[in-house]
Amino acid sequence: MSDQQLVQAAPVEKSPKKRWSGKKKLLVLGGVPFAGLGTIAAAAAVYFALAGVTGTGTNGDFSAKFQNMYPPTLDTSGLTVQPSGSASVDGSGKLALPALTVYPGESYTIQGDVISSGSTGYISGVQLPGLPKNTTVTVVSGCGATVSPTSAAQVKLQITAPTTQTAGASWTLASDAGVKASPGTKPAGLTCTPWVAP
Repeated sequence: MSDQQLVQAAPVEKSPKKRWSGKKKLLVLGGVPFAGLGTIAAAAAVYFALAGVTGTGTNGDFSAKFQNMYPPTLDTSGLTVQPSGSASVDGSGKLALPALTVYPGESYTIQGDVISSGSTGYISGVQLPGLPKNTTVTVVSGCGATVSPTSAAQVKLQITAPTTQTAGASWTLASDAGVKASPGTKPAGLTCTPWVAP
């Protein structure tokens, strides 16, 4: 037997071929199907290191209401029809207006004392949803005034009816109508933008 006959060609392993399954379009690597790289990426994202955070705190306590020690002042001299009642503050600290008849373009003012509970804050604006559309409410005085559990801020509002409105339509103030007060210190340059009924 010659040397050439004793030497046999060593078998060469072929690398697995990439092939696509015709029906499901799955990539097959070495006989193992993969739905795509998204599966691998999702699995890799399961492990993470955590830089911990610790701490303690207290939830803030702040609310505001009208003080019922002194009755609010309602000026309706700008109205054609004068109301039969007057403004008052109920036991929960909400200011109650009497039934009002307001013609287009007429205005009236209401003034009352606002105090806070929990912490000190400041008057930051007003909103009176429920008023007829395009009625304007302006904080005439008291914007930025400090309120606290022991010190009240006197706030005066002017409510002006639009020049056009539906005659005879009635309105009722929403439960979230009122003067806005915010906790903390008044920011520099604070202005209370007039609120217009939507």
